[in-house]
Amino acid sequence: MNILIAGAGALGSRHLQACLKLNTSCNIFVVDPSPNSISVAKERACQVENSKIHNLFFYNELKSIRENSFDYVIVATNAAHRYEISKQIIEEFSPKVIFLEKVLFQTIYEYEKFSSLIEGKSIEIYVNCPFRTYPIFRYIKNNYLIRDSRVDVSYSGGEWIGLCCNSIHYIDVTKYFCDYEVSCIQTDYLDNTVIQSKRMGYIELTGNLICQFSDGSKLSILSKKDSDESSELIITQENYKFIIDEYTGLLSVFNNDILVENKEFGVVYQSNLTNLLIEDFEKRGTCNLIKYEESADIHKKLIASLLGFYNSKSKTSTDILPIT
Repeated sequence: MNILIAGAGALGSRHLQACLKLNTSCNIFVVDPSPNSISVAKERACQVENSKIHNLFFYNELKSIRENSFDYVIVATNAAHRYEISKQIIEEFSPKVIFLEKVLFQTIYEYEKFSSLIEGKSIEIYVNCPFRTYPIFRYIKNNYLIRDSRVDVSYSGGEWIGLCCNSIHYIDVTKYFCDYEVSCIQTDYLDNTVIQSKRMGYIELTGNLICQFSDGSKLSILSKKDSDESSELIITQENYKFIIDEYTGLLSVFNNDILVENKEFGVVYQSNLTNLLIEDFEKRGTCNLIKYEESADIHKKLIASLLGFYNSKSKTSTDILPIT
């Protein structure tokens, strides 16, 4: 099995650790132009006990590996470069499966170009919004949630939450819960200040982002400016309330405000997840991540809403939303 990881930074190196936990010997190619990222990836690879059964190769550019073909590709670059890198990979390698990191792309035009690029190609493309694969969320949906009954999700915490980089995760999992389309993303209650992200060249926003779904389900994400408050995730449907401690993986279930279940799931890390996605695909020919076409629809609505807000508050007129 041949695996390509494009982007070996903070997240790409975690994908690498997970791939090294596959029980079948693989040829794993890691490509990143940054020597520092390659160094971090090599260091993290050494932390995985199972790594010696795999053949591991590091390169600074894709053209160095053109003679290879790939079963699985993970695109973990930043959003600014993801379209061009993904396009190059598809045109040169035509892999069997691609896992794309989010936020996918920064412009609406790139989503349209990418959809045209993959049209008619027999490549399975998934977007790594992994909450819907987590046992804790699958347990809630499969054991408690009622189909066609609205679901309300509330996520709040300090400024560290970062609405630009984190919102897509919670929109995706709310869609997983209710199985209906996003109808509206409201930016009316965001704070007026556009913040420069810790990641150079990117922005962040605080305040309250609200996402409505076509069945009446609703997601509220609140990032409190100048606060380091820990997060709170609450899911409600009819008489049930589910409170999740993200730091411990503890689920508390209430029915009419009476505690009916406490269940521990633990915390899921990317370094223990990518291997499971690949193993799942090898067994079933699919996995539990959202497919590109469905996720692109959500992304475009989010990008359009945040871009309108960004242009308004920054007094600009750009079609590029600098988030990742």
